[in-house]
Amino acid sequence: MNTTRGLSCLAAVLAAGLTLQCESHPEAPESGVEHRPSFARHPLGTTKDSVALTGMPFAVAVSQYDVGLNDGVVYVAQLTNGTIAKTTLPAETFTTFSIGSPTDPSQVRISPNGQTAYVNDQYSKKVKWVTVATNSIFDSVAFAKSPLNIGLSPNGTRLYVLTDSDGVYVLDALSSAQQDHIAVTTTGYILSGVAFHPYMLRMYITPRDSGKVLTFNTETDAFMQTNRVTGSRIQNVAVSRDGTQLFATDIQNSKLLVWTLLSNGLPNGSPQTYAIGATIDSAFDVAVTADNQQLYVGALHTGNVYVLDETTRSLINTIPAHGRPRYIAFDWPGGIAVIPNESGWVNFIH
Repeated sequence: MNTTRGLSCLAAVLAAGLTLQCESHPEAPESGVEHRPSFARHPLGTTKDSVALTGMPFAVAVSQYDVGLNDGVVYVAQLTNGTIAKTTLPAETFTTFSIGSPTDPSQVRISPNGQTAYVNDQYSKKVKWVTVATNSIFDSVAFAKSPLNIGLSPNGTRLYVLTDSDGVYVLDALSSAQQDHIAVTTTGYILSGVAFHPYMLRMYITPRDSGKVLTFNTETDAFMQTNRVTGSRIQNVAVSRDGTQLFATDIQNSKLLVWTLLSNGLPNGSPQTYAIGATIDSAFDVAVTADNQQLYVGALHTGNVYVLDETTRSLINTIPAHGRPRYIAFDWPGGIAVIPNESGWVNFIH
């Protein structure tokens, strides 16, 4: 378990010349506050721009805060090109840059201040640190097994590296120093999804093929609870902006799974389930709009993106993205959804 977080955080901040408060609960945002701008909204869903992009566009991150030229930066990981495509909203024209060779980037995250991006590379078994302003790699960490996904704590101080068969590595997001390792005997295999509670010290991960969601205390990295759904393969997870609901996609049965989160941040009992298209649709990602009013769920088989009411889960809209839509992200105000499609384009939903 963790022994170095406080000192490593302070050292990294001083070395980088950043202004950041290191606390005993370093990843906890302000308790009880919904983390969304007062002007938050959701896409109207009436306009869909499709921008061609090669290399199997897969994962996406959008910078969330007004930090100089980094406001509204979009990074899209191109799985087979070993490159990252970049644009700055409202523009939808991409430029690309390499993250080295051989590569297989399947996830990308951007720090809350918009200055640093983190890219996992399954092929080389590394996670790389990128300066967003210059698109230059300035650090990397190698692992024994392939990193399948990465999660960034809500305030950007810790990076969680989810592997295929070696558990979760906890890194200092500033210095890249390892702070902890959660063993595979605790996490299971094929760790595909990760999400964080917006104001409690909780992380939710999914060992996909075991049909479980695991909850961890991110102060101690201690395992807390398993919620199992028999017959499912849980691909991705998301938490409502107010911290009251946990959403997950069952890719096996193309369902949305919904748990109520208790006052301690633990999912309560068995989930409510909602069909996403037909059983063969293969629901992949779920994302919550900035205003906490809608859910976007992408389906791999039909290429549809289903828009649901966040409270009732009733269907509001079906957006024919076509191809195979992968991860979903929103800009900070929430009026634009950015959805990479591995069939060779990126959708911007307005």
